[in-house]
Amino acid sequence: MRVNVRSIVSSGACLVFGLLPMLVGAAGAGKRDTTTVAPLAVGRGPVAAQVSTFSFFPQIAQIKPTKMREHPEEKGPPHLGPIPEPNSLVAGGLLNVRRATRGFAPKITFPGPPFTFDCPPDPCMAVNSRFIVATINTDIGFYDKQGNNLFLQNFFDFFAPVGATVFQSDPKVFWDPETDRFFVEILDVPSGFLGTGQDSHIEIGVSPAGTPIGVWNLYKIDTFLNESSTDLWSDYPGFGYNHDVVATSFNMFPVSTGSGFGVQVQLIRKADLIAGVAPLIAQFFNPDFAPIFTVQPAMTPSASNSDLMYGLSVDGTANSSNNLYVHKFINLDAFVGGTGNPGWQFSTFAVPFYTLAPFIIEADGNIVETLGDRLLNCYYRNIGGRDHLYGTHDIQIPTDPNRSMVRWYDLDPTLTFPSMAGDVPPDPNDPDQSLYMPAIIPDSLGDVGLIFTRSSKHIMADTMVTGRSIRDPAGTMGIPVKVVGSQSDFYECEPRWGDFFGGGVDPADGFTLWAISMTVDQTSAWKTYVTSWRAGSCFDIGDPFDATIIQVLNGQNVTGGLPQIQADDGDVMSIDSTNVKGGRAVTVLVRYGLPAAYTSADSLCIGERLIADAPAGVTYFLNLWNNRTGRWDPLRQRPMNGRAKIEIEVEHPADYISSSQEVRMLLRFFNPVRRTVGQPFTVAIDESTIFALKKA
Repeated sequence: MRVNVRSIVSSGACLVFGLLPMLVGAAGAGKRDTTTVAPLAVGRGPVAAQVSTFSFFPQIAQIKPTKMREHPEEKGPPHLGPIPEPNSLVAGGLLNVRRATRGFAPKITFPGPPFTFDCPPDPCMAVNSRFIVATINTDIGFYDKQGNNLFLQNFFDFFAPVGATVFQSDPKVFWDPETDRFFVEILDVPSGFLGTGQDSHIEIGVSPAGTPIGVWNLYKIDTFLNESSTDLWSDYPGFGYNHDVVATSFNMFPVSTGSGFGVQVQLIRKADLIAGVAPLIAQFFNPDFAPIFTVQPAMTPSASNSDLMYGLSVDGTANSSNNLYVHKFINLDAFVGGTGNPGWQFSTFAVPFYTLAPFIIEADGNIVETLGDRLLNCYYRNIGGRDHLYGTHDIQIPTDPNRSMVRWYDLDPTLTFPSMAGDVPPDPNDPDQSLYMPAIIPDSLGDVGLIFTRSSKHIMADTMVTGRSIRDPAGTMGIPVKVVGSQSDFYECEPRWGDFFGGGVDPADGFTLWAISMTVDQTSAWKTYVTSWRAGSCFDIGDPFDATIIQVLNGQNVTGGLPQIQADDGDVMSIDSTNVKGGRAVTVLVRYGLPAAYTSADSLCIGERLIADAPAGVTYFLNLWNNRTGRWDPLRQRPMNGRAKIEIEVEHPADYISSSQEVRMLLRFFNPVRRTVGQPFTVAIDESTIFALKKA
């Protein structure tokens, strides 16, 4: 029987090994100090221009690097506020199991847009059921899921119909599942960051439905502000969406010189962008980086919260903090309906103590900026009626001010349910190692993936992925897995890295994760890679294999057999107990055959669904045959109580796979003698399936 792998996410038990402390905040903890920002202006933006991807020849342009050009990276506010006392909230750590696998179709890692001399590349990507759109600071590319490059052009040419200028930066892209369209943004700041002019825009492109190939709507929207007689330009955009709006956010900086000046947010009616008409825009400005900096509007693939959209940011006041800021963009239905204005509120949200990440050292001995002063991306999902607001950033390792690790969050912004936070620390065997530049991607049913960079004095830059299952202990992630490493011990664009990674969930299945990252190639230049993996436990993401042989050792087979166990129709195999020494028992031997590729499986799960008609006192025993030791290993012993579902993950799966790719399981049900005789009982087995992950 082929079990629906995703149907058991929220039920059943799971045996895991090697837990680190992982207690996190409780429901109702932490939100306070709400600030409300009124719209600065509400009005119409420009009418769209259009560009057809068929108008470019060749479709894949030969991108020729020119001279080195560093993109602006304006610093945030000086974090000089008082350091708070650490609170009692604790971030989780790592499970001693893998929660990321690359051993499945499409099991793909392929090069993204190629090197230019723009530093850093700022890679981002989005995926729909057929295509991938990947962006870097200068270029936009389309790919199929096998890695074939279908389209590659310079952003200057792509946005030429709306008057693009020669300096564009910080592109981001998402795919909107409601409309099946890709949305792309890029900043256009031809002179502002150089200290002259009053020209600061964001350019937005909207694809045709279902495909990036065809006619796009293009917009160039003004982001320049003059506040307190100071001209401001926009930097480091956030880019999110929900049912009603597309949200952009910017850190605002003086055109001349000086430190940061505040945060701008624009809420844009999504339907207008799709229709190509002048979009309704609400513009907000919070005139101070204290307390917020780098607001990340949430990617919101669910239509359930159309009137409300969330976002996240770090505390912009101090180098260390106990808080994030949760942002709410409210009254959106009235805004898009033309009956009212939207609002922007932000409130503190208590999280485990953190200190902003430092610059770190790579293999060539030079420093790299981690952008530790900002939250790097944000997602929202509603799963089973519960709100989940996900975010991530890099933080300082508490015991070493010169190294960083990854911090991630799964928060309930309504404070109805417990929230969680977790840390992904470096390898304890490498005292120089740091982890940084993370992006978080939750799948459709609550499993979560992370992609990030690993560096040390011995490692230039490795791309790593990990993940967690929704069934895992709060705050925990699996062991990180290396995707691709660097090919040089020198990096030409130091100290700039990132400035972010991006990705999304494949709608073809709802749980394959895709993301783009960067490493260093053999010429010491940056190189982007697109990769896919799956997060969660092997029950969530493993390949299911039905029993191939079932043999009754104790008991009487009353009805059914192997066909009933393999068929997904509710039919069962019923076995009456028999007298054995000390009581009555049912014992069955179950065999599973695996393809040859699974002999070195990363993880092996046993998922056994049992229906038992048994009096109180019947106990089941589940054992696997250990081919290394030549003995049965007892994995679980529990009392039966009517219908039972058994789910177990094993720590050393290769021990249980024979040279002929067979796994053997022994199930025994026992009712001991009470008074003079054991009570008869019947076991009904509905399914017997293992889930296996293979190495990439």
